[in-house]
Amino acid sequence: DVHTFNALITAAPEVKEKYNEKWELIVDLLKQMAEQKVKPNLLTLNTVLKTLRRCGTLGKSQAFPVISEMKALSV
Repeated sequence: DVHTFNALITAAPEVKEKYNEKWELIVDLLKQMAEQKVKPNLLTLNTVLKTLRRCGTLGKSQAFPVISEMKALSV
């Protein structure tokens, strides 16, 4: 469910060391959500943004695309 995915996204920075690896894991989790038809919620958006904060300049470059995508999904 969405809460499980949110917890996995929260744990992503702890599992991987490099910023791009962390981001790839988050993207993979979001793709799995879509495949399983699990709709992200506001907590998902906040979780992804908080995780991106820990990804240096990569996080800054991905924040607006994430917001745009969540907005397109009516989050």
